Amino acid sequence: MVIGTGGIGSFIVAAAKAMGVPVLACDLDPERLAIASRLGATETVLTDGVSPLDLDVHAEVIFEASGTPSGLSTAIQALSPGGRLVLVGIQGRPADVDLPRITIAEYELIGTNALDTPSDTSAALTLLQRQRENLEHLAPRVFPLTDAPAVFRESGAAVKTLLSPAIETPRPSVMN
Repeated sequence: MVIGTGGIGSFIVAAAKAMGVPVLACDLDPERLAIASRLGATETVLTDGVSPLDLDVHAEVIFEASGTPSGLSTAIQALSPGGRLVLVGIQGRPADVDLPRITIAEYELIGTNALDTPSDTSAALTLLQRQRENLEHLAPRVFPLTDAPAVFRESGAAVKTLLSPAIETPRPSVMN
């Protein structure tokens, strides 16, 4: 299960798919869930207004990539006994966590912060090459660096924003 299908969560979905692992992707944004489906999510759940208790999902491994208190709460509620919770999204402040539940259910909590090793880079580049058609949905346009303030003020379905100092007008992104 992947909670939060922004940039990092989307790449987790694609990596899991490449490894042959079925993935349930959860997000508040239906457009991001559509991208997660194109990247290989087996199932998607729109969590806008959904209580963690309403999900009735039990996953052995959950990647919490939203960095939100509600995402963390959902992850803890959905984790199977003895399951592993990988905290990828960085919480904005210390979180209230149900420690008795974690102890009794024997959850394993792991934090990660974009550790980049030579083997990770090689595997990531191979994945990007295999999934290039689908990854164009993550960042559909490239903008001139001078447009950065305006681009960041705008909202949209793009999961990642690409800026280039080498162009003067926006152009479609192309993964080659």
